[in-house]
Amino acid sequence: LFLTIFTLTIAGAIFIGVFNVRASMDNVMYQLYMHFMGDVTISFSQPYNINKVERDLLSVPGITSVEGWGGASGEILDQDDEVVADLMIVAPPQDTQLLDLNMAAGRWLLPDEEKAMVISDAIYDDYPDLKPGDSLMVEIPSNREEEWEVVGVYSFVSMFGDPMAYANFDYVADMVNLPNQSSTFRIITEPTDQSMQSLIQNIDRQLDDQGYAIQRIEVGEVQRESVTSAVNLLIIFLLLMALLTAFVGSIGLMGTMSINVLERTREIGVMRTIGAVDAVVMQSVIIEGLVIGLITWIIGIGLSFPISSVLLDIVARAISDSDFNLVFTSLGVFVWLGVVVVLSIVASVIPARKAARLTINEVLAYE
Repeated sequence: LFLTIFTLTIAGAIFIGVFNVRASMDNVMYQLYMHFMGDVTISFSQPYNINKVERDLLSVPGITSVEGWGGASGEILDQDDEVVADLMIVAPPQDTQLLDLNMAAGRWLLPDEEKAMVISDAIYDDYPDLKPGDSLMVEIPSNREEEWEVVGVYSFVSMFGDPMAYANFDYVADMVNLPNQSSTFRIITEPTDQSMQSLIQNIDRQLDDQGYAIQRIEVGEVQRESVTSAVNLLIIFLLLMALLTAFVGSIGLMGTMSINVLERTREIGVMRTIGAVDAVVMQSVIIEGLVIGLITWIIGIGLSFPISSVLLDIVARAISDSDFNLVFTSLGVFVWLGVVVVLSIVASVIPARKAARLTINEVLAYE
């Protein structure tokens, strides 16, 4: 019985943990693509006036908001003017709806704040003691090197290596001589009856009619799904391993119930003598198996917390050096409840039928 409970509990904990890992990875991908894409992201071959592009795109049904994003590439220099790291500066509009940063320290940018940035925690690799209020020497091509104040630090997946920073759009646009212009636009859509493919066709037609030089149009959800396909293979593999473990546990449960039936032969005989029908005998055995299964389900829920953390840490280390935030979902708990109930009933049916077939004569002859 102990081995059976142990096996089913481990299977359940891994099964629930896999669902938690999947939810955690979805959250990571959402946080990741939040930095790079909207519902739809349009890249042009040349910069265009933001106000004109917004007017043209907002005329397409299904689009609720358009944001022009800017940016620049730079380098972080040390006191000897040696390059410490490359720096990608992203310049969203001040009222952007597409950012919800997980701030590790400091604050977000203030309106019209110049030479100020919110930088990713990858900066700690080169400046482990950096804190909000400190300055970094930054050089942007065609501009002289200047000290930029770090007003905040946000958590970010470090698989990209070099730090990424956010700065105010107007200041960066003036530095690269593109005031109120952008070549990248991120679109927020609303749920409509039309498909995303139809929306993309309408966007492409509208922009083509207006003479824009389109480089590419990307759908955020499609990009997220393509990147998570490799993770999904790992999740499926872990689920199969958990189900195989559960199958072994169900075989053990069947053996346990068969032994229980054998040990309760005289008890079953007494039940038959006082009028218990086959269904009653089978019910008593199946309920016992269900109780064992539910015990493993409850213990498995508790054990799934540390197992989820271990599994997510393994996946995180395989992808990057970052620590991913663990997200718990009740979906795995209830799916495993259904699985363990089915396994417990199936594993108990054969011993239950064997118990129901015992006759009074066989019981009296049993020693």
